[in-house]
Amino acid sequence: MIIFDFDGTLNNLWMRFHRVFCDLLSLEDITLETYKKVKQLLIKDELVAMEFGKTLPYDYFSRKREMLEAKKYLALDELFFPKEDIEKWIHENQGIIVTKRYSQANLKWQLQTLGLDVPVAVVKAQSKRQWIQENIRSKDLTIIGDSLMDLDAGKLPYVKPVMVGYGLGTRSQFDKSALGYTLLDEVRLPV
Repeated sequence: MIIFDFDGTLNNLWMRFHRVFCDLLSLEDITLETYKKVKQLLIKDELVAMEFGKTLPYDYFSRKREMLEAKKYLALDELFFPKEDIEKWIHENQGIIVTKRYSQANLKWQLQTLGLDVPVAVVKAQSKRQWIQENIRSKDLTIIGDSLMDLDAGKLPYVKPVMVGYGLGTRSQFDKSALGYTLLDEVRLPV
């Protein structure tokens, strides 16, 4: 069985994150490529803002969370892979998308807009590792993701983490965790 992360793994979220960051900080001249390079290098939004000569507003993180799931910004996303391939990978591998979102209605809207018809579970207050422990009975799992939360699921002895290097997380972050994982640097999935 394979558990797929959505944002940053199957779904290219970079345009959305770039636009939200720029809108919140009133930045108009930062290209997507520049933002992505700086974000992957510095990781923390405070440091990224400083790199562009800005400081984060006091309500930055609450507004960011809200904006990242607003339809206006979700509409900027596009899939890394053809939707037919994603659906095939998920169905052939008894897969499921497990994602952390706050607005399930907007996630459903986004999936419909992207044309994806696959099983999806939303993790709210728990970690993905906790969700897997409580909801998946298979003892032979692979999780494919782009974040430390995805990698953390590898603490379960029956979960093999495969991390992608094209999402928000970086090899440097993954290596610091001291957990074993397989890295995919290019946009492809090992299924």
